[in-house]
Amino acid sequence: MIKVEIIKLFLFLIITNLIIIKFFEPIKIFFNIFDKPDKIRKFHLKKVSILGGFLIYFNIVASSLFLFFFEQKELLFNFSQTKFVVFIFVLSLVFILGYYDDKYLIAPNSKLVILTIILLSFVYLYPEFILHKIRFSFLSNEIELKKFSIIFTILCLLLFINAFNMLDGINLQIGSYSLIIIFFFISFNKNLFFLATIFISLIFYLFLNFKNKTFLGDGGAYLLSFIFSLFFINNYNLGLIFADHVLIFMLYPGLEIIRLFFFRLIINKHPFSADRNHLHHFLVQKIGYFKTFLVIQFLIIFPIILFLSNFILFAFFFGILSYFLIFFNFAPKNWKA
Repeated sequence: MIKVEIIKLFLFLIITNLIIIKFFEPIKIFFNIFDKPDKIRKFHLKKVSILGGFLIYFNIVASSLFLFFFEQKELLFNFSQTKFVVFIFVLSLVFILGYYDDKYLIAPNSKLVILTIILLSFVYLYPEFILHKIRFSFLSNEIELKKFSIIFTILCLLLFINAFNMLDGINLQIGSYSLIIIFFFISFNKNLFFLATIFISLIFYLFLNFKNKTFLGDGGAYLLSFIFSLFFINNYNLGLIFADHVLIFMLYPGLEIIRLFFFRLIINKHPFSADRNHLHHFLVQKIGYFKTFLVIQFLIIFPIILFLSNFILFAFFFGILSYFLIFFNFAPKNWKA
């Protein structure tokens, strides 16, 4: 039975988002942050606002205020009120970093250092999100991390955030991927208020993104990836999922970041610099946006379906093989990372 509180939250968010969409044109002019085509990396026909992240951030803050002051039924991860407020503050820092990068372009090294400091501060304030051991569903033994726990946790968070951000290349891609992750977390019947908030904000973002009115930007990608990484860690530390669950959900973006990381290093480029050598860039040139979207969804969803059907090792084998077969088939012969 759906909780009455969730219905009230749904109505509150839907009305708020409809108002935003109604006045979206003056809102985007007010914020004045656009992704402009440069015919080098960006080939869209006209400048597009980068307010998708702001839309999701606004929904999270509005929902948090709604829960905090009116309902107080279920705060995220069963945080106390004080820890919840601090969490929203840290979340805001992550969003602001990405938003600032969207507007002013922060150097990759500077961005990496600032993000690392924010994440270190977070795990210091919230030690329940530190990873202390590595567990796989198909192995009986666990790997104890001991003194490497914090380093390993920060590394996982950085990789997750950067890999997730690599999906933000064509319309609908990162939004639809986020919905897949949300449906997975909803199955645990926990933190439903927060998940409902993100779900609704994504639906409205996808509507605007489909009409090519806004992009998610680094602000939105950082925001969503930080939240999703915490959901994965929380469920993992509670023993509800294993490391291979996270790996299968991150298989496609993980393969992308590994491939580009090493090739960029080989040619002396920063491993987290931007370029047009993602798989979706190659696919768009050959088969167009719609077919590219379908191919990427196949690469993401089908291995997950195999995994959840208990074909664990086959899911990884199929996902990796499919990725590289498609990559070598569509990548230009003279491509450079």
